[in-house]
Amino acid sequence: MFFYGVFIFTLVKKINNYPFYSIPFLLGNSGNLLLNLRVLGLIKLDSIIQLSVLLAVIEIAVYVYYLSHIFRESVKNQAEKLENLGF
Repeated sequence: MFFYGVFIFTLVKKINNYPFYSIPFLLGNSGNLLLNLRVLGLIKLDSIIQLSVLLAVIEIAVYVYYLSHIFRESVKNQAEKLENLGF
């Protein structure tokens, strides 16, 4: 609940919440929420576990995508700095 509160606080205050933090957070927590609702008996669907696993796999894929994006930007910025040093 604490992290949900922090997430909502950043949305309300319009603090820079980059998508590479918020999208995987929401994917992972929605899968967790589905599993918890299934355990509590509030949802009777048998395919909740498969959906939860799918959300976890998508979460990992999104993390890998955003990490590669951050790495590419870092390499590009470093190349630009080295090029500017040459001048």
